[in-house]
Amino acid sequence: MGNTAALYSELARVVREIKLSSGALSPVHIIVPTQGGSLDVTRYLARALEDRGGLVNVSASTAKELALEIFLNSGAALGQQEVTPLMREAAARTALSRNPGLFGKLATRQATVQAVSRTSSTLDGVNVAQLDSNVVSPLTQEILELHHAIRGSLSDSHYFPDDIFTFAANELKKPEFVKELGKLILFGEIHSEIAIEESFLQHIRSLATLVSAPAESEQGENSFGNPLVTSAELISMTDSDEEARGIARLVAEELASGTPGNRIGIFTAANNPYRALIAMHLDEAGITWSGKAVRQLIDTSVARSLLGLLASETETLDFRLILNSMAERALLPPEKNFPSPAEAEKIYRHLGGQDDDSDDVLTEYAQRQIQRRKQFLDYVDALSAEVSAARNAPTWLEAANRIQELVNTHLTPARKGKSSFTSESDDFETPDVWRTELDLAISQLSLLDSLAPAPSPNMIREQLEAGIKSRFLRHGKMGTGVLVSSLGSGSVRDLDVVIVCGLAEGVAPPRVYENPLLPDALIEQLGSPVPTSLDQVHKLHRQFLETLESGARRRILTYPRGNLRGGGDRVLSRWVSSEFETEEEITELQVGSYQEGILTGSPTKSHLATTQQARSMARYRTEPQALNKLKNDSELGTALEMRRDRRSAAFTRFNGNLSHVAEHINVLDHVISPTSIEMYRKTPMSYFLQHVLKASPLNDVVQSPMLDDLTRGTMIHEVLELWILDLMAHEHDGSLDSLLLQAETTFTQYKEQVGAFWIEQFWNISKNHIREDLRDWYQTNSGILAEGWSPVGAEATFPTVDVEAEIQLPGVRIDLLDGSAPLNFLGQIDRYDRREDGSIHVIDYKGGRSSSFEGISAFDPTAGGYKYQLAIYGRLAQLLLKEEHSTETVKASYWFVRRDSESFVSVEMSDDVVERLQTDLTQLAHDIRAGAFPPIPGSPFDDYTALLNFEDMTRLWSDIAYSPELRELTDFWGSESVVSEVGE
Repeated sequence: MGNTAALYSELARVVREIKLSSGALSPVHIIVPTQGGSLDVTRYLARALEDRGGLVNVSASTAKELALEIFLNSGAALGQQEVTPLMREAAARTALSRNPGLFGKLATRQATVQAVSRTSSTLDGVNVAQLDSNVVSPLTQEILELHHAIRGSLSDSHYFPDDIFTFAANELKKPEFVKELGKLILFGEIHSEIAIEESFLQHIRSLATLVSAPAESEQGENSFGNPLVTSAELISMTDSDEEARGIARLVAEELASGTPGNRIGIFTAANNPYRALIAMHLDEAGITWSGKAVRQLIDTSVARSLLGLLASETETLDFRLILNSMAERALLPPEKNFPSPAEAEKIYRHLGGQDDDSDDVLTEYAQRQIQRRKQFLDYVDALSAEVSAARNAPTWLEAANRIQELVNTHLTPARKGKSSFTSESDDFETPDVWRTELDLAISQLSLLDSLAPAPSPNMIREQLEAGIKSRFLRHGKMGTGVLVSSLGSGSVRDLDVVIVCGLAEGVAPPRVYENPLLPDALIEQLGSPVPTSLDQVHKLHRQFLETLESGARRRILTYPRGNLRGGGDRVLSRWVSSEFETEEEITELQVGSYQEGILTGSPTKSHLATTQQARSMARYRTEPQALNKLKNDSELGTALEMRRDRRSAAFTRFNGNLSHVAEHINVLDHVISPTSIEMYRKTPMSYFLQHVLKASPLNDVVQSPMLDDLTRGTMIHEVLELWILDLMAHEHDGSLDSLLLQAETTFTQYKEQVGAFWIEQFWNISKNHIREDLRDWYQTNSGILAEGWSPVGAEATFPTVDVEAEIQLPGVRIDLLDGSAPLNFLGQIDRYDRREDGSIHVIDYKGGRSSSFEGISAFDPTAGGYKYQLAIYGRLAQLLLKEEHSTETVKASYWFVRRDSESFVSVEMSDDVVERLQTDLTQLAHDIRAGAFPPIPGSPFDDYTALLNFEDMTRLWSDIAYSPELRELTDFWGSESVVSEVGE
C-alpha cells in the first residue's frame, strides 16, 4: 500500500499538468473512494494549486454520486422518482399480502417486510435467469418471485440503482459526452462490492488517469509485519468508556500541541457504544467534532410521542403518555392558559380517586381546579379523536395529512420568527431541523397509495417509524472540528492523526451473518454479484488498513480489556495481533481506569493528559489532612460530610434534621387539615416531602380488573352523602329501597367513569357486598334516628366559605400551651346530627376496619398523639355550641361501614379531652417547628416509603432512633414500643 500523503502530492501534480496543458479553466473531475474524501481533496487542491487557478472547474465526488449526476442531468429521470427504502417496503408489503407463501402469518410483520425489502435491493441488477431451478430452495424461489413483483410494481414510475449505473456507463461510451465531462482522475483504490457499480467503474478506469502513490512492499495474506499496524501506537483501556475518555484526552493533547482539529480523525470499529461515548467525552472536554449525530430523529421526544400516540389502541389515550409528552415539551396544547405539566399531573392523580380521610375543602380555588380538570379532560378527548382519525384514515394520503395536522397542532407547533437553531446547537428537541426532517418523513406516507395495501393503524405507525428511522442527521459542519466516523469513511483522507478504537476480538471484526433469504451459496451461484458474508469481513479489514494509511504523522490503535456490558475480558483483535509473529512482539500501553487513578493517587499510568479534577482527587488521596480544610458548603465538602454522617448513624440534615433551617418551616402558619398532622406523627419524612416541599408522587391510575378499596370507600361516601342530603331536603321517604336505589345510580356512574376494566363477575360480587354493608348501615342509622337524632349537615366544610349557606361552620383554632402561635384547622365532616336539646353528634365515615382506631378513648382522644381528626371535629361542634351559648353534650364518632368491623369509635368531648388535645398538639407543633423529620417508615404501601425503600428506611430509623441529635429536638418517638413496632 502506498502512503496517503504521497498520494495527495501526486494528485496535485497531475491536476497541475492538466491545467498547464489544457488551460486553467479546463474541467477536471476527481473520483474519490468516500464522500468525506471529496471535501479533503478540494481543500488540499485549494492550497496546492493557487498558481494555476485553484479549484476553478475542479470537482470531486464518489463514483455513485457521479453516476447519479449524469443520470439526473440527462433528463432520463423526468416523470420518475428514485426508489427509496420506504417505497420498496410498501411494494414488498403488497407483494407479501397477495402471496404470503412460506411466511404465512408472519408475512405482514414489519420485520418480515423489511427483510424482504433489503434482500430485494441486494438483487437489483442481478441476472437470476442463469440459476438452475432444480438447485434453488423453495424459500429462495419465493424471494426471487417477490423481488420480481416488487420491481414490477415500481418500474413504471421509479428508477433503481442499476438504472442509474447502466445509463451512466452508456453515456461514457459517447465521445462528445466524455469531452464535455472533462478530464477524469481516479484517486486511490476504489473498490466496488456490487456488479452493477463495477461495470460503471470499468468504463471510468478506461477513461480516467489513475493517481496512485509509489507502492510499498505488499504483505502476503499469511505474512507478518504490515508497517501500518506494527508501527502504530497500541493502547489498551479497562473498558469502552475508559477508552472513549482516553481518546478525548489524546485529542486534547494533540490540539494543545497545535494540531488542527480537522486534521484529526477518530474511527470506530463499532458504532455502539463508541459513537455515544466518544461524543459525550469530547463534548465534556469542549472539543468541536463532526459526524453522525448521536441522537437521530427517532430519538427525539417529538418522534417518540407521535409514535406513542399512534400506537394507542384505546378510544381514550393513556394519560401517562400525555403527561410524559407534556413533561418533555413535545406535546404543547394550543389553548391559552392550559394546565401546566405539573397541574396536569395533579389532575391525573385525582382521577385515581381520593382518600376517604381527605379533609380537602371545596373552596373557590377548588372550584377553579374543577374547571381546569374539565379543560384538561376535554383536551384529552379532542386529542384522542384526532389520533383515532389519523390511525383509521382510509388512504395513505389522508393518513399523512391528518398526522401532519396532528403534529402542527399539538406537537411543538411551528414558532414565528427567526429560528435560533445552528449547526453547533445542543438543543436537539425543538429546532427547525427536527421539524423539517419529521415533515419529510410524514410526507413520504402520501406516496404509498399506489404501492402499499390500504392502511391499517399498525401499518401506518410502522411505515411512519421506518420513515423516521431513515432520516440521517449529523452533528456539526462537515470538515469542521475532529472527525468522528466509522471505518468505511477513512479511506484516502487528508489527516495528520488517525485513531481507531474498539479493536477487540468480537468487535473488530464483528460477527457477520449471512442473509438467510439470500444465502452465500446462492450468491456464489450467481457469480458473486454482491458480497458474501466472508467478503464483508474482508471489506472491513481492507477499510481498517486504508484508514490507518490516512494518518500522515500519527496512527493510534485502542481496544478495551474488559466488556462494559457483559462482563469478562476482551482480547486484541486479530486484525492487529496477526501482524505480529509472536505475542512478545506486541508492545502496548496499558492505561488504568479513571477510578483507579483517583484511588491510587495517579489518574493514569501513562502520559495521557489529566484533568484538574483528577489531580485534585489524587492530592486529597495522598494528603488526607487537606480534606479538613475544605468548606462544608463546597461540593466535595458536602459529599464528605454526608459520607461521615452516614457512617456515624447520626440524625443530620441528610436524613431529616432540619433544625438549622427551622425558621423557614412555616407550614403550621397556614390553615391545616387534621389528617395532615396525623401523617406527620406516623411518617415525618413523608409529611416533609408532601406538605413542606410539596413534592407529591405521581401515582399511576391502575386499570384494575376489580374494585379497589380506595374507590370502594369513595363510592360508599358518595352514596351516603347524596342519600342524607336528599333526606334532609325531603326528596325521598328515607326507606331502605331509596338507599339501595341511590346505590345503584352511583354504581352505574362509577362503572362508566373508572370501572372500564372491572370484570363483570368481580364487580357483581363487590356490589353485593356493598349492598349488604348498606343494609347493615341502614339498620344502625334507623336506631340513631329513633333516639332523636336528626342529620342537619352532610359533607359540610369548615370554616364555611359560602356566605349564603344555610348553616355556617366556624374554623377551628386551638391555642397551644407553650404560648406559641395557635393552629388553625379546616376540613370537611361527612355528617353531623343534632337533637332537640341542642346536642351534636359529628360523624366521619370510614370504609375500612376499626382495628387501627381502637386506641382512641375519652382518656386518650389522640391515641398517644397519633390520631387528631376525631377530637378536632368534636372541638368544632363545641365551638358551634359556644356561638349558640349552649352547654349541651358533644360526641364525635368514626362510623365504620363494614359488617365485619365495630360500628363506632367515639369520644365524648369534655374539658379533659380538650386539654389533652392541646397538650399533644403543643408537642407536635414544637417538633415540626424545630425541624424534626426523622425517616420513620410507613407501611410498604405508603408512596414515599416505597420510593425511599421500606427496608432501607427501617434500617436507617433503627440506627438513629436513639441518637442524641434527635433527643435534643424531641423525645416523642423515643419509646421502645415505637422503634420495635416500626422494626416489625
